[in-house]
Amino acid sequence: MSTDVVAERQFTYEEERGKPMPNVNHSRVQGRLTAQLLRQDRYEVCPELTIQPDPTIRKMTPDLCLLPFQPSDWANEPPVESRVPPLVVEIQSPSQTLGEVSRKVRDYHRLGVDTVWLFAPEFRSLTILSRSSRPEQHTSGVVTDAGTGATVDLDAVYA
Repeated sequence: MSTDVVAERQFTYEEERGKPMPNVNHSRVQGRLTAQLLRQDRYEVCPELTIQPDPTIRKMTPDLCLLPFQPSDWANEPPVESRVPPLVVEIQSPSQTLGEVSRKVRDYHRLGVDTVWLFAPEFRSLTILSRSSRPEQHTSGVVTDAGTGATVDLDAVYA
């Protein structure tokens, strides 16, 4: 019997997740925003949840998304979420270009997502990109999403 171990190819984070590796500022924003949204108890706050409402469309994994509450089914949860979140959050990584981020936003809107919150840690900003209105840019204060009622205190996120 052979005891040789066959080394499998290791995928990079970018290959495995389909997005750039986050840095510490990305993690700070994600953690602080998650904490704020969880305290609001309005939606299920889901970090890194893969969504695919239509099997003919590619899977997407936002940094965070909000879903309406539903009872947990710990034994039978599907591997991919088929519900369309009303709001997704993307946090721009330093290596992401504006073109890459713009394509992601368009793809989320094509999936049926109403609103994308785009955080740019380098600029300490939040841009709200809704399918039905012009982009809104914010750099401080408390911001409320018109569609979901979710709020974020940008001064606390970027403290």
